[in-house]
Amino acid sequence: MTSIGNYDGKVERVLESISAGVGDRVRIDRDNRPSQEGTLMPGDEGGQTDHIVVKLDSGYNVGIEVTEHTSVKSIQNEDD
Repeated sequence: MTSIGNYDGKVERVLESISAGVGDRVRIDRDNRPSQEGTLMPGDEGGQTDHIVVKLDSGYNVGIEVTEHTSVKSIQNEDD
């Protein structure tokens, strides 16, 4: 089973629906904002249940709020 790394609630359901886990490459699209693409990182233990943490190619980690207007896609095999 793929580790979803301390995520629960809404984010856990989204990650399970796309079979994504910690270490997978994901793309996050939100209304009126640029797409964010990077490596899925573990969520903070006891952290916010509506945010996903992604390590960008620049090396920075960002927390992105997941709402009904957010699309999360696994792109792990897209370059193959």
